[in-house]
Amino acid sequence: MNQNTIKFLTWNMDYWRRNPAQHETAWEYLKGINPDIAMLQESNPEGQLFDGHNVYFHPVFKNWGSTIIARSKYAIKKTSFLTNHAGSPSLMYYDVLLPDSSVVITVINVYGKHDAYGFCSTTMHHIISDITPLVVSNRNRLIILAGDFNVTEQWDFTHNDPAHKLVFDRLNDLGLINCTKDFFGDYVQTHIDERNPQNTYQLDYIYMSPLLYDKIIACRIHSKMSIGEASDHLPIEVQVLV
Repeated sequence: MNQNTIKFLTWNMDYWRRNPAQHETAWEYLKGINPDIAMLQESNPEGQLFDGHNVYFHPVFKNWGSTIIARSKYAIKKTSFLTNHAGSPSLMYYDVLLPDSSVVITVINVYGKHDAYGFCSTTMHHIISDITPLVVSNRNRLIILAGDFNVTEQWDFTHNDPAHKLVFDRLNDLGLINCTKDFFGDYVQTHIDERNPQNTYQLDYIYMSPLLYDKIIACRIHSKMSIGEASDHLPIEVQVLV
């Protein structure tokens, strides 16, 4: 089997707070990156054309939601859940079959939206509960889980409360590995706090199962300078050789 480089990207596009010109800037930037598989949050791809790609959109609120964009040469199958915990409607779980091979990559797009009390960690716990049976029963699969978690252990240090650490502990218990950690250390800034620029939080992550993680050849955080005012989050890009 010939090996192929696959470029994954995750990005919160901050769609609900941006104007149409900024929306267009964001989409043009994304098209310029030309990822093989993009996992987007706070997005709305309506009216956008992606040559050679299929677009899968899952509404979260009235005008925006979660999106997966994948090359049209990939065969994709959506997974349904026997139960859905509160807060999980933003979850997208797809199996991607690579062409001319029997390789399947499970792609999980997550978004830690605020619950009724303003917590995002509860949403992430609900999402993890939904995917646990599938991940545990497929530990030998190539799995990528990515998105805007809206949680960080950095807040735990500030408030002396391990509430957010529990989210990451559960992902670790599933055998998933934080892809940015080896490249950038414990935390790397992915969120631009426009009201408090001194805050340098990581809210966005890419996790992989060990079999996929071992195939990483590059990891990149796109810069604020490159995306301009398109979003208050920075895209994370990972390339693997499969």
